[in-house]
Amino acid sequence: MSFKARLAAVFGALAVLAAAFVLGSVFSPQRLEERRSGAPLISLGPSPQISSVDVYTRAADAAPLLSLQRKGANLWEAAGGPATYPASADRVAALLQGLIGLRRGKLASSDPAKMADLGLEPETAHQVVLHVEGKPEIALLIGKRAPSGDEEYVKVKGEPSAFLTRSSLGVLLSQERSYWYELHVLPDDVQAATVMSINVSGSSVGAPFTLLRVPAGQSFEWQIQGKKVSVNQMAATAMVDRVTRLEGIDFAQEPASGSPSLQITVVALNGDRYILRVNQGPKDGKVFLTTSWSPWTYVVDSFTLSRTVFPLSDLLGVQ
Repeated sequence: MSFKARLAAVFGALAVLAAAFVLGSVFSPQRLEERRSGAPLISLGPSPQISSVDVYTRAADAAPLLSLQRKGANLWEAAGGPATYPASADRVAALLQGLIGLRRGKLASSDPAKMADLGLEPETAHQVVLHVEGKPEIALLIGKRAPSGDEEYVKVKGEPSAFLTRSSLGVLLSQERSYWYELHVLPDDVQAATVMSINVSGSSVGAPFTLLRVPAGQSFEWQIQGKKVSVNQMAATAMVDRVTRLEGIDFAQEPASGSPSLQITVVALNGDRYILRVNQGPKDGKVFLTTSWSPWTYVVDSFTLSRTVFPLSDLLGVQ
């Protein structure tokens, strides 16, 4: 072979080696993972129609803690335990946003033996299952929080690799069943600005009274109906606001019984009337609350209730 031929062969071999090196670098598993970093962890397509979400305290549990089921555009129910209750649309939306927004971070491990260290074994990992119309269900395992403090170890069930993701899903999935309930007592359209009057009566408050909105120049003021007394406007405004924002801490699994010790009647500006009745409940600082418009019995913290409904004496004073 001539010198030129040998030289050409050497350069050809070097070119092949250089190409192999470049291709190996570009398509190596490490580089592929780096290129995939930042991509959505789960792909649901545009405008996915999520019909339900199953929340498991542990992936190994035979049944979910509860199933969040869509009943309308912004209406959800929480099915779990002995009954089905209305679910908090805001909290479901936060969960879905967190799931859909998950981005693939650094590869944590693909070694099954290391999943326990990441909190991704079925006995320790939280699990959430998405049911999307027209697609197979997607199950995610949420493991430990990473040492950085703002990342978690997450794995798509059925796939070998676990990744770091910036999220706080573990906090949401650690909540008790009642966290997902819609426990706001009055309907959403009953707000402080739409209340005409609040009547309070019952053995726990003594003499009944009615806090009434009356015109005052270009605005309004609160008065005690039928009494010529000075009303502390700040206290009256605070009571109206707290009544309209009153929430339970759970739904009762048994109906209230006996005569109510407190009745609150809220009348809206449009004339709609809402009656809340409070009965003695468990002996641990909680009471039962029923309403005139829904079938639910709420468990309410008695201390919260005492800070919501003021005695008449607290509503009187210098403005």
